[in-house]
Amino acid sequence: MSGFKLLLSVLLVFLSLRGSLIAQNIKFEHITDKDGLPQNVITSIYQDSYGFMWFGTQNGLARYDGYEFKIFQNKKGDSTSISNNLIEGIVQDASGTLWIGTLEGGVNSYDYISDSFKSYKQGDSGLTSNDILCLEVDEKGTLWLGTLKGGLCIYDQEKDSFKE
Repeated sequence: MSGFKLLLSVLLVFLSLRGSLIAQNIKFEHITDKDGLPQNVITSIYQDSYGFMWFGTQNGLARYDGYEFKIFQNKKGDSTSISNNLIEGIVQDASGTLWIGTLEGGVNSYDYISDSFKSYKQGDSGLTSNDILCLEVDEKGTLWLGTLKGGLCIYDQEKDSFKE
């Protein structure tokens, strides 16, 4: 038994040294609005299944491909633009749809092919509030929304709407 303890101790020391060596090779890059972000206040971060990094800000949504940013902001009169610039959460569901929660603008689904958004707002889509505070996808792939003063909402994919 003491031989096992010695082997285990040596293995743990090796793994901790290996981990610290790997950590020493990690480099971070500081990215700001000077690099293309719409602003420096980041409210949410998400990496999608394509490898894109998405950054929610108080002035729009930014998609980063590792080289440059593409900024998405609300454009009045354009129903395919994101519904509001106050981004609170980003998540991707099991079908690959990217969802963006906003304050005052409900929730948006992003279409990668058309590079556009579909908005879901209180009243017309079953949402109980336009103030989305958080989004989560459970182990079954179901999208849940936490709202301000409207409780929880769940997305019904068959009806393409939300319910309490």
